[in-house]
Parts: sequence; C-alpha cells; structure tokens
Amino acid sequence: QAQTAEDARRAAITLTFNLAGTLLVVMAATLAVVRGLPPEFSAALPPRALGLLCLAAIFRLGLFPFHIALPDTVGARKGLMIALRLIPAGVALHLLSRVTALGLPRGMVGWVGGAGVAAALIGGLQWWLAEPANGELAASADQSALILALGGLAVLAGVWGNELGPPAMIALSLGLLLSGG
Repeated sequence: QAQTAEDARRAAITLTFNLAGTLLVVMAATLAVVRGLPPEFSAALPPRALGLLCLAAIFRLGLFPFHIALPDTVGARKGLMIALRLIPAGVALHLLSRVTALGLPRGMVGWVGGAGVAAALIGGLQWWLAEPANGELAASADQSALILALGGLAVLAGVWGNELGPPAMIALSLGLLLSGG
C-alpha cells in the first residue's frame, strides 16, 4: 500500500512538471506569434521565448526535480522502461541544444549552468551509491541517476561550450540514447 501511494505521488509530480513544460512551450510559441514571428527556431525569437523553451527542456529532461518523480518499478519490461526514460531526455536535450545554439538570455546562463552542475553531481552520486540487484551490473543499477548525470553534463557542454557546445550536447545525447542509459 505504501509503495502504491508513493508511486501515485511520483506520477503526479511527473505529470505536473510535464504539463508545466508543455505550457512553457506553448507560451514561447505565443510570444513569437504575438511579435509577428512564425513559431519556429530562428535568431529572431525573443529572449523570453528562448528562456521559456530552455526551462521547458529542463523540466522535461528531469533536471528539475532531479528525477525524484520517476517511479522505481512499474509493471513493464526493462527495455520499455529504459526507452520511456531515454526518449524524452533525448528530445529535451535536442531542444536545449537548439536553444543554446541561438544563445541563451544573459540572465539564464548562470541558472542553467547551475542546474547542469547540480544534476551532474546529484546523478553521479546517486549512480555511485546505487546497489545492484541480483545479477545486475553495478554500472546499470540506477538508470535514472545515469540519465540525470549525463543530462547534466550535456547541459554544461551546451551552456559553456561556446560554438562547440551544441554539437557536444548532441554527442552526449546520442551516447546516452545508444548506451541504453
């Protein structure tokens, strides 16, 4: 019973942040349309729209609330669960790489960099302290923590990598997806 209540709480948190991310994307598109721009990626996007897209990607990637909302176990196959966790992270990192290629608003660089550092440290620590289950390799004990750590590193590459940031972010995203978390 306690596990079911905890899973319900985590599902509610995940849904809330996914909905917030979706609303932020809609708000960014609305800002662009209000200014007479098409809702597409271009250098003409207003800085607020870029900031909203960046925040939406951070929510969807799980950099906030640091993957605490993901249920520990669900009655699904392991491969399916890995895909359910990796595909949204890959999409969010792609969006974030496009936003950082256009240039983050000045006030957001420190915040996004801080979120990347926190995610990399928290994810790395969680992954390091994870206990492997029966017959499981220690390295694959906690995929959520690995996704969080590599996602944080990808965000840092995008934010502080200058012109090489977006390609580095894409490379880390592909490494994350191809490794299976």
